[in-house]
Amino acid sequence: GHVSMATNSTVSVLDTGGGFSCQRLQQVLGSGESDDGEEEGAVEEALGKVRVFRVFDLLTSLSLLQELRDKVSSKVDAFHSNLHLVILDCVTGLVAPLLGGKQIQGHALMCQLATSLRRLASEHAIAVVYTNNMVSAGGFEGPGGTTTKTQTGGRGRLR
Repeated sequence: GHVSMATNSTVSVLDTGGGFSCQRLQQVLGSGESDDGEEEGAVEEALGKVRVFRVFDLLTSLSLLQELRDKVSSKVDAFHSNLHLVILDCVTGLVAPLLGGKQIQGHALMCQLATSLRRLASEHAIAVVYTNNMVSAGGFEGPGGTTTKTQTGGRGRLR
């Protein structure tokens, strides 16, 4: 099942490229449901448990992650009390403009983002998933080269 459909869990999506689509999410959520007329209501309920934040720069993302941590810590509402998944799609758009060139703080900000995601996960038992669309000829390579290879904090199993 899907996190937002099977439980009371909620999901925050940080969309950095404007590519998030409610229509596509609706298709994904509806793909495993029965065809007994309750599917539409279940999908609508699940969509209500997903909040999408459009972020286009690293500093805004860091600020939003801090705000999420604060709200989860204080349990300001049911959404934040039940937050169990944060998706950052796609990290490349945030860090690539800061790496190389004259941006000397890019690497430090990238590490700060990784630390912020890791703290959100470890302090509040929230699953954090980030996508990265950078691939080198030899396989996966993060936008920060070898730096992102050491940023994993655990293993997940998908069913």
